[in-house]
Amino acid sequence: MEQDAIELRLQEIESAREELRLKLSRLPERVVSERPASGKWSILENVRHLLFAEQAHMSRLFRDRPAWSPAGYTPEAMRAARKLPPVTSDGPTLGEVWEAWDSVHVETVSRFSEPVPTGAAVALTKHLRHLRAHVSEIEKLLRQAERR
Repeated sequence: MEQDAIELRLQEIESAREELRLKLSRLPERVVSERPASGKWSILENVRHLLFAEQAHMSRLFRDRPAWSPAGYTPEAMRAARKLPPVTSDGPTLGEVWEAWDSVHVETVSRFSEPVPTGAAVALTKHLRHLRAHVSEIEKLLRQAERR
């Protein structure tokens, strides 16, 4: 039963990632990296956070320390990002973040072919909920960008 739930959650996560990739695939980099007037995270910062979140959520599940992707955030950079430092052009592009996230995601999915810890389906459900919350935030940013 748990393995069925795990496979379903992995499929839902993959679907949400692909839908997001499609929505963002044709956007100019300036739209992706521009922070909204509200001062909240840009689309790019949200996607970088999602890369970080997958690493953080899965490392807790498997009780290990990931080699944090420089295209995402480290725990220290994540804490600093909450303070919303100025957006700079020296960070990774959306394409670089997707490439890094794809690599992390492939590794994540492969770990579920091993014996998985009890509660993995619950952890994946929480991760999916988090992913969807950020996708919703990104969709708001896209609507705002369309109005400009």
